[in-house]
Amino acid sequence: MLVALYRSGPLRQRLAKGYAVVSPSGGAPGPARLVEALLARPPRLPALPTGQPPVLRSSSRTPGALWFDTGRVWLHDPPARAAVAAVLAEAVAAVAGAVRAGGGLLVPSGWHRGAAARGPARGPPVGRGDPH
Repeated sequence: MLVALYRSGPLRQRLAKGYAVVSPSGGAPGPARLVEALLARPPRLPALPTGQPPVLRSSSRTPGALWFDTGRVWLHDPPARAAVAAVLAEAVAAVAGAVRAGGGLLVPSGWHRGAAARGPARGPPVGRGDPH
C-alpha cells in the first residue's frame, strides 16, 4: 500500500491552448473545413524549448475548434515560462495568418459572436476550454 509520495523539484506541464476558427460571413468554407485543411497542411511552427513545435489538434466533437498542444514542457521559472509563451504567441500568429488566408478568423476559445451584444443576440460561446 502506498503511504506517501514525494517529488523533490519541479514537474513538467502540458498545455493545450484552445482557439476556434470562425467564418466571418457564415459562408463557405465552414470552420470545420478550414480546420481540416489547416491540419492537412499546417504552417511551419517555431520550436519549443524541448526542440519540438507545438502540435495542432482538433476534435470531431467540436468542429472548428483547434488546440495548440505543447506536450510536456518545463514551466518552473520565469525564463522557462517566457520562452514557452513566446513560442505559443508566434505559433498562434502563424496559424491565424493561415486561417485568414483560407477565409476565416482564429478567435480565442469562449469568444461570443456579436461580443458587443447583450442577451440572446449574443449567441453561445465558440470553442472549448484549455485542458492542462
